[in-house]
Amino acid sequence: MDPTRPLTSKPVRDTAASAVGRSRRAPAVTSESGAPKTSTEVAGSTVDARKAIETAKAETARLDASTLASLKDAIAEGRYSVDADALADRILDDAFGDGLE
Repeated sequence: MDPTRPLTSKPVRDTAASAVGRSRRAPAVTSESGAPKTSTEVAGSTVDARKAIETAKAETARLDASTLASLKDAIAEGRYSVDADALADRILDDAFGDGLE
């Protein structure tokens, strides 16, 4: 499998060359009422978004650690088994796609 091969035979368009010299104005950020947001409102929503992202990252890390710990316990106790057929199918699908059936 060649991961660098093109997905299609269509030529790739150089978008960087055609974008030179063009400039766009960013769309105005508006509130629910349609009025433009102040810089304080935008900054506040950015802070809220950042907090939500950090909370989600922490929760994901906690769940990942919990899942990893339970997998380690299952392996150590001999309760974890691998479905070799399913694993082989997944490896072949990843390598060659679904065209093998």
